[in-house]
Amino acid sequence: MKTIPTLILSAALAAMAGSALAQAWPAKPVRLVVSQPPGGTMDIVSRQIADQLGKVLGQPVVVDNRPGANGIIATQQVARAPADGYLLMMGTGATHTINPYIYPKVGYDPVKDFTPVANLVSAPNVIAVHSRVPVTGLQALIDAAKTKPGALNYASPGVGGTGQLTMELLKASAGIDITHIPYPGIAASVQDTIAGRTEMVALPPTALLAHFQSGALRPLAVTSPQRTALLPDVPTVAESGFQGFEGVAWFGILGPAELPPEVVNTLQQGLRQVMNMPALRERLASQGLDIIYSEGAAFASYMQKDADRWKEVIRLSGAKVE
Repeated sequence: MKTIPTLILSAALAAMAGSALAQAWPAKPVRLVVSQPPGGTMDIVSRQIADQLGKVLGQPVVVDNRPGANGIIATQQVARAPADGYLLMMGTGATHTINPYIYPKVGYDPVKDFTPVANLVSAPNVIAVHSRVPVTGLQALIDAAKTKPGALNYASPGVGGTGQLTMELLKASAGIDITHIPYPGIAASVQDTIAGRTEMVALPPTALLAHFQSGALRPLAVTSPQRTALLPDVPTVAESGFQGFEGVAWFGILGPAELPPEVVNTLQQGLRQVMNMPALRERLASQGLDIIYSEGAAFASYMQKDADRWKEVIRLSGAKVE
């Protein structure tokens, strides 16, 4: 039978061992699950950040692409992983603030099953029209839509993406009736808008810059709270009369629920250092991304606000994926 001093000593040693284990993290490579295939914006951003984070942490951070079901497969994997810090994910609005409301079942709780580590960047959309649409500003577009309810169409890369939901948010905010035409991806939605088969689209600026330069499309407004450096002369939707309007895609690091605080702190320290690197910041800006760094509770609050916004837009629009 152990004496009280022996029990106290055992507990102290166990605590010291646990502390040493946490301080040693990471002792092996860390996997960062990305819910989109290689080559897209999310994948490129994840690799840029993972490369620098690995150098700061002293262990490789390896991007693991797990596309499928609009991010649900990857998100389920991380939700069920051990909370040891060796499997993380690049979460997005799709995985955590849209999918739970647009799919009948996602197989995870976006709040209870995850530890929010840090929000990193956001990507605005640009509301753009075909050059033959005789408007040069967002208010003029809204006036035209009110004149002929239901006559104007907008393209999107599919149901439930920020391209669609941003336009549905505009519909609700402005009290207009425009018709959604979904396409299987960005390329198809842009192609038909350039061809004039739809009047407008809302997509990231990098997807549309060449068409602005050619004159095929005309930018009207940016959906982020601030203007984008890629289109400094294009006002935000908020500047155009809709205060507080925001419709962006965001990328942030999350882990399984109950990540040890020491692991979270180490990750946050590393990410702060990475996101302050001038070269990385310049690369991200050149890709039309805004750094919106926040940690822990502030990140959780941001996600809740984003979820509340999209939940209401989804309810009003009736958007659903079966």
